[in-house]
Formats: sequence, C-alpha cells, structure tokens
Amino acid sequence: MRQRLAGSAGLDAEIRGELESMIAQREIELSAALDGREPVVLHGDANIGNILLTAENKAVLLDLEGFCLGPRIWDLMITAVYRDLGWHTEAEYAAFCDVYGADPSIDPAFPTIKAAQELRMVCWSAQRAAADPAIGEEFTTRVADLRCPDRPRQWHPY
Repeated sequence: MRQRLAGSAGLDAEIRGELESMIAQREIELSAALDGREPVVLHGDANIGNILLTAENKAVLLDLEGFCLGPRIWDLMITAVYRDLGWHTEAEYAAFCDVYGADPSIDPAFPTIKAAQELRMVCWSAQRAAADPAIGEEFTTRVADLRCPDRPRQWHPY
C-alpha cells in the first residue's frame, strides 16, 4: 500500500497522511488478528480477474506482484470482500464456499482483513486517480467511505 501511495502523483498531502496513518493502524490490527496462523504461499490478489483458463481448461494465475508467504485466509478473503461490494452474487459466493469447503467470511479475522483489503483497494485507486478522471472520482468516494466504516459501499470494479 505504501508503494502505491508513493507512486500516486498529485495526491493531496492531507489525504496521503490520512491513508498512511490508516496503513499503520491496519498493520497493527492484522498482526494481532492473524497471529499464530501458519504461513503458506499466497498469490496476494487472488481474484477472478487474475485467473485465466487455458484451452485445456487449466487455471493459470496472473499478476503475481503480491506473491508472498502469509496466512491462507488472506487469499480467500478477497472473494468475500468482492461479494460484500456486490461484485459477486450470493450464488457465486455460495459456489466458492462449496468448493473451498467453508465460508471464509465467518472467520474471526474477517472484519480486520476486510478493512485492510478495502484500504489496499483505495491505495490502488490513488495511484491511478491522476491519469483517469473516472478512477479519480472513485478514489474520492472510496476515501470518504473509509472515513465512515459503516456506510454501505458502492464501489466500481476496475
């Protein structure tokens, strides 16, 4: 997230400071929420947009910039976050849970990871806001929503 902010040309200094403060807080919260979980190999951004099927119907993962070691729940949670944003239907999410064998959104760490994922998504939009007016408007909406955690999200996928 810090790299995204560092690459965000023209970002208002006050908003940058606010986001940096949120990042520091999320790091503390994540550390506590995920303490003791076994690290595994993670994609880092395991969402449907980063998977292609070959002609042989084999899945290929793309966009490996977030590849790392960490708790399995990190990769699983993005699908639940996308469901909460309305980007996946309840039926799609239920199918995901059936294949996985459980609903990751009932994990006690879900609220903490969701908050971190949303912040990550805001930092992504910050990096692209100056070059694309639509993403700039989306960034403004997302920052306002971070300031009001209980407000329903109406974010657009990119």
